[in-house]
Amino acid sequence: MLGDERRKHERKAVRYPAWIAITPDQRTDCILADISEGGARIKIDENARIPDHFLLLFNPMGQPSRPCRVVWRKESYLGLKFEALPPDAPPPPADVFQI
Repeated sequence: MLGDERRKHERKAVRYPAWIAITPDQRTDCILADISEGGARIKIDENARIPDHFLLLFNPMGQPSRPCRVVWRKESYLGLKFEALPPDAPPPPADVFQI
């Protein structure tokens, strides 16, 4: 592990399409670059205006999804922390977390 590594969970490199739900009617495409139980890194269009809190969709139909908070921004990448899931929310796809 790197000396400045602060992650609590091991991350898995992936390349999946995902969607940022800014409002119920406004979505932006992104690419899931890596993921862990605690968060993810996504690649966005450099011109996209993404708020600090949003819902990350793993499916274009909207489920499963995870509420997220942006913890860092660098060029076309965002570092995300997953927020608490509502009790009745379906989990993210199981294969995403196989490390």
